[in-house]
Amino acid sequence: MDSTKTILVRNPFSKASYISKLFFWWLFPLLKQGKHSDLKTEDIYETLREDESNNLGDLVESAWSHEKYTCAKKGKKPNLLRPLLALFGRKFLIICGFYCLDGWIVVVSQPIFLRLLIKSFGESDAVKESWEPYVYTAGICISTFLHVIILHPCDFVISHIGMKLNNIISVGNPIRPDNPAVTKLTKRWLRSGPILSDALRLHSKSESSVGYIINILSNDVSRFDTSLNFIPFIVVGPIQFVIFMVLLWQEIAISSLSGVVLIILLIPLNYFLGKILVKFRQAIVLKTDRRCNLMNDIILGIRIIKMYAWEQPFSAMVDLIRKNEVKDLRKRGVIRGLHHAAVSFAPKLVPFGEILTYYLLGNELSADKVFFILTVLYTIIQVSVYCIPQAVSGIGELIVSIKRIEEFLLFRENQKLSIGDRNYNSSDPRNSYGVKLVTATTCWSNGTVALNRMSVDLAGDKVVMIVGSVGSGKTAFLQSLLSELTLRSGSISANGVISYASQEAWIFSGDIRQNITFGTKFDDKRYDETISACSLGQDFTQLPYGDRTLVGESGVGLSGGQKVRVNLARAVYRKADIYLFDDPLSAVDSSVSRHIFENCIKSYLKGSLRILVTHQLHYLPLADHIIVLKEGSITASGTYQELMEEGIAFMSHHASSADEQNRQQSLTNEIREQYEDNARLGKPLECHEEQNIGSVTYKNYLGYFTSAKSPILLSLLALSFVLSQFLLNGTDYWLGFWTNETRAKNPQVLNEEKSFHENTYIFIYSGLVALGIIFCVARALLFYEICARISSHLHDDMFTNLVRAPTKFFDDNPSGRVMNRFTRDIGAIDDMLPTAFADTVAIFLSMFGVSVIVILSNYFLTIPTVILFVSLFFIRQYFVTTSRSLKRIESITRSPILSHLSVTMQGLDTIRAFKSQSTLMKQFDSHHDLHSAAWFLFIAVNRWFGIWLELASVMFLVFVTIGFLFVESTGSNVGIAIASTLTLTGSFQWGMRQSAETENFMTCVQRILDYIKIKPEASLKSTQENQPPKHWPNQGQINFQNVSLSYTEEKQSLKNLTFEIKSQEKIGIVGRTGAGKSSIITSFLRLVEPNGTILIDGVDIKKIGLHDLRKNISIIPQDPHFFTVSLRFNLDPFNEFSDNELWSVLGDVDLANSITDLDMDILNGGSNFSIGQRQLVCLARTILRRNRIILIDEATANVDETTDKFIQNTLRSKFKHCTIITVAHRLNTVIDCDKILVLDDGLIKEYDHPHALLMNKDGLFTAMVAKNGESELANMRRIAAESFERNEIPDEMVVTRL
Repeated sequence: MDSTKTILVRNPFSKASYISKLFFWWLFPLLKQGKHSDLKTEDIYETLREDESNNLGDLVESAWSHEKYTCAKKGKKPNLLRPLLALFGRKFLIICGFYCLDGWIVVVSQPIFLRLLIKSFGESDAVKESWEPYVYTAGICISTFLHVIILHPCDFVISHIGMKLNNIISVGNPIRPDNPAVTKLTKRWLRSGPILSDALRLHSKSESSVGYIINILSNDVSRFDTSLNFIPFIVVGPIQFVIFMVLLWQEIAISSLSGVVLIILLIPLNYFLGKILVKFRQAIVLKTDRRCNLMNDIILGIRIIKMYAWEQPFSAMVDLIRKNEVKDLRKRGVIRGLHHAAVSFAPKLVPFGEILTYYLLGNELSADKVFFILTVLYTIIQVSVYCIPQAVSGIGELIVSIKRIEEFLLFRENQKLSIGDRNYNSSDPRNSYGVKLVTATTCWSNGTVALNRMSVDLAGDKVVMIVGSVGSGKTAFLQSLLSELTLRSGSISANGVISYASQEAWIFSGDIRQNITFGTKFDDKRYDETISACSLGQDFTQLPYGDRTLVGESGVGLSGGQKVRVNLARAVYRKADIYLFDDPLSAVDSSVSRHIFENCIKSYLKGSLRILVTHQLHYLPLADHIIVLKEGSITASGTYQELMEEGIAFMSHHASSADEQNRQQSLTNEIREQYEDNARLGKPLECHEEQNIGSVTYKNYLGYFTSAKSPILLSLLALSFVLSQFLLNGTDYWLGFWTNETRAKNPQVLNEEKSFHENTYIFIYSGLVALGIIFCVARALLFYEICARISSHLHDDMFTNLVRAPTKFFDDNPSGRVMNRFTRDIGAIDDMLPTAFADTVAIFLSMFGVSVIVILSNYFLTIPTVILFVSLFFIRQYFVTTSRSLKRIESITRSPILSHLSVTMQGLDTIRAFKSQSTLMKQFDSHHDLHSAAWFLFIAVNRWFGIWLELASVMFLVFVTIGFLFVESTGSNVGIAIASTLTLTGSFQWGMRQSAETENFMTCVQRILDYIKIKPEASLKSTQENQPPKHWPNQGQINFQNVSLSYTEEKQSLKNLTFEIKSQEKIGIVGRTGAGKSSIITSFLRLVEPNGTILIDGVDIKKIGLHDLRKNISIIPQDPHFFTVSLRFNLDPFNEFSDNELWSVLGDVDLANSITDLDMDILNGGSNFSIGQRQLVCLARTILRRNRIILIDEATANVDETTDKFIQNTLRSKFKHCTIITVAHRLNTVIDCDKILVLDDGLIKEYDHPHALLMNKDGLFTAMVAKNGESELANMRRIAAESFERNEIPDEMVVTRL
């Protein structure tokens, strides 16, 4: 979420002349640069002002607000299509007018001039001395030229409109704030009453999964880019059809009706196929949504999957969804194949019908009639059989996409609070700021009640603590104040500026300072005070660039405690009247917790209302007011003394207030200077996505086709393409031969003997057409089947390699970058690449066939034909290098959009609480503008390529037509050559463009193949010679021997650790945040391969398979991630346990009463469970696995003390005979362990029984406990001594200092 903006070159389009825009001259400097070197992001031109996301966002919000207001007034559902038409309908209609001019006049004139030219060749030998052929030749060339210069600029404008629609929908983001311009506009529509909200805001994160939204952004929105260009033909086609039919009737009378019948049959056939394609699109998109949701879940929870060795069940789930998706893709491929085949054989079938009818009615075939029929029918078929069905299909897909986007935009809006934010000044009474709930009932998005008729009034300068057991409604209380939950009844009001720190730390990609300041103006004094209050100074000294150190998505690179404190610092840095803190003290060690509470919450924020959700009950005596919650209701409320007098039972767990006055020193000058020195090192370079350079090599094409994994099918496909094209071109050649033979009967022509009997011509012609149709259908069906196979295999291979990638890969690559492969790239390979590839191969074969026919008709045209091919080759080479670079840049600039969206959705409650929607939208707009700049140039370069290819084809047409004026030839030769060249003019540029488009889409294949080549982590299975014993580990004895661990080259997290853990020992690992505690867990599970040796029951874990290791070690992780599937799958993905066993284990963790169904749906990340409940589910997983080694990574940091004790007692009772290693911040949770390992900066400082450690008054562990007060130190010594005596540890044991 770096807000820095890439500086781009000024776009010359805005100052270009009309001629330059018409012929795309303004692109030549970029094309020249792209020809000599691969373009980089900084080389592209800036976004046009009219395309800027901010401007487009204001436009759509105004139109959408108007639509919502108008429909609300009429009691109708808003329709997104109406505001889109209001914005761009007029411009689109003007472009349609130019299409009509082209289709009704320019295109119609081409076959008329051709007929007259052919006829003039057949009338007399004095044709060369007549002016008529020159006029007709000029007419053919000029009409073709006009067609070119009208079509391509109009196509570009429509593509530009599609891009704007894409941008408009994308920037119509659910977090966009109220816009003053929109509010002003809506006031003109409303004479009285409340103003309708114009913000398109989601109700909550749980309503729309990130994968679903990413799929909308990647695939649904992209339909505007690809589905608009054919729509004008719906207007052009019918009238053009009528004009041509009149012309055909004049030529061949009733025979023309046979062609009409065939076209009329083909049109509804293609329409029907288009409707089926829309239905398949609807079915496929739902399955794609499911796959994207699951993929996003897997990417975000990949660490959990690896820790639990769950790759297999998740792979099976993805495989099942993908198979169903590919099943529909195959069915759609059949329909697309039939449509593609119809487009290929229709130009031969329809003329065949008319020529056959004309011949059977006893008419003589002449060259002028035959090739006039061919040219007219080719144009009719292109529009009626190809363009109109494409338009219908495109409109259908647009409607599906618009409806999905519309549903997304119409998710029910937040219930807005009555928040009166105003600037505070010294004259305002402080107690005017506060929050008030009056019999308020709120509920989660699934309808579950969160707060039940709650009434509370909190105001003024005070610390209010919210306490209660797991699932009591503490977080729901804060979420209700933030308007994140639906208000069902009662009222909620808040007066004052609110700042908020969430329970799950929200950290975005960027440096730490950016995460703290969060778009607000940098205040050096307040920033230093915030760093000191949140105890971050010492952490900055350990980071290579201090507070300018880059962190990855979700805080990769920071420890759990550091993430929590950065998240807290963001809330503290903001100047506010009301601070909401959701349990920030549990995830940090006791000394840091004390520092934060006293120096930050009590002292630094004094003068504001501070509402603190906490499980740290020993701070209760220091609170001004306490609220006790249970099941969403207040069970007790008042001061600490009042609650004690009421006899609230669990209040007795606090420490003596007299012993809690020891305060930690704030950040010293030495520390401050050190982290400022680190900051002066400069900002590190961000890890951007690598851009491939150079052409898409044959290896990528080879990789694509070999993914079909069937050489026989590929050979059959190649053969079918060649044979079908031979037959299709053979029909034209045979017609030319037939009409030449017919001239023998013409008295004006010298008597020539006919080669065959009259009926033989029609039989051979019929056979060629029939065989051509059969092979066209066969090649199309086979091609789309092979493409579906390839797409399926590429996805499966990529996913398989992705889940086998080491965790560092996911640390270095944001989720949006990875998701881009599984959404945009796979979507392109599924949907767009097959069509582009099929067109490319078919048209190139057709071009070759046409060239052969032209040369056979006039050998002098060999040289112009060769020159044409050479010039087109160079134009393509000039184009393709730039186009390929732009496509890669487009893909790369899309990834930050998806990453930004993913991170934004994860932090929506924080963003809204900070009213930072505008900041996030500016960053989103910046990412989107950069992508728009690349996409605009991509479509412009494609149009440059199209128009200059067609201009080259026009020049070739000039050579062909003029060539016949100076060479003795027949009308048949003239007709077949010029008619073929006319078809070549349109199809040639389309084929060349599709070939370039194919190469562009092959960059998607290249990006996927790159992921397939990711170096995997170690083998999942052990080799035969390194198989662990059958019931390994059966003792649980662990030895670390000189173990080191590094996440980066700059710093070691563990430094030559050597220690032993005996069988069934319970070990606690403590240390300051960032000391390396969680790194021991990482090395145990080989999430990062450690150096040194780790032995478990004598087996070196580096020699065995990862699954053999991870399946035999249970873990309760620091972040209890839930997957958006059923609860059953989250507990037992291998389906190894019965329902009774699952319910039993839920009872063991005290969750049986909270859960109604094992198959209940889990909302995003487990948002319908509290964090404490999620930790209990993790405990249930551990009980189910029954392993001898248990790892607990700060698992009780976010639960109350009662739940903490429950978890600890469960661990003692259920895992009495297990080796347990616990990473802890709460020292009281590990004080009765057999040994405690004290870490500092990756080194072992102390390792012994806690009683022995506490006997050393100068020890580090003693100092850590002493920071909680003398009474706590005495209490911990007593507990440690009792544990010592129970275990009958020898008295001679002494502290081991390392």
